[in-house]
Amino acid sequence: MRSSPLAKPTRYTMLGVDDEVTTCEHCGKSNLKCTVVLGALDADGNAVGDVRFGRDCAAAALGRRKGTAKAKADYIEQEARNAQAARIVAGIFNSQWARVKISDGRFPVWAYFHGQIARLPENRYLTLLERVTGVAWRYVGNHRGEAVYVKATS
Repeated sequence: MRSSPLAKPTRYTMLGVDDEVTTCEHCGKSNLKCTVVLGALDADGNAVGDVRFGRDCAAAALGRRKGTAKAKADYIEQEARNAQAARIVAGIFNSQWARVKISDGRFPVWAYFHGQIARLPENRYLTLLERVTGVAWRYVGNHRGEAVYVKATS
């Protein structure tokens, strides 16, 4: 097991998910679907940097003990995605979101847009969002009951 590049942090805080980095900085496993970005904290609770762990290593680092390995990994990934979505939405005031009604002809859905970011009531509207806008979107996570997306980069 390879040790983290940071000086023995006592605990971590979850920051988000990185779909670009696919190697765990803790154990060295590669070709992962994604890595969880953890903020390393020293004994005083000060941030000393961040690391990218695989889902299993992140679950262990955060003290997640209950459930099967897959359940722990799935839970950690979703929580990391939600933390990332919360950070993205946090800096944008409600008045800055453009409210647009999108529909597939059956049920209209209110979507909120701000630059490269979109919020919808649920994750199941990704296909509708892409069809109406003509742009590919990437699911980030959930924030306060809404699915958060960013425009996909080619």
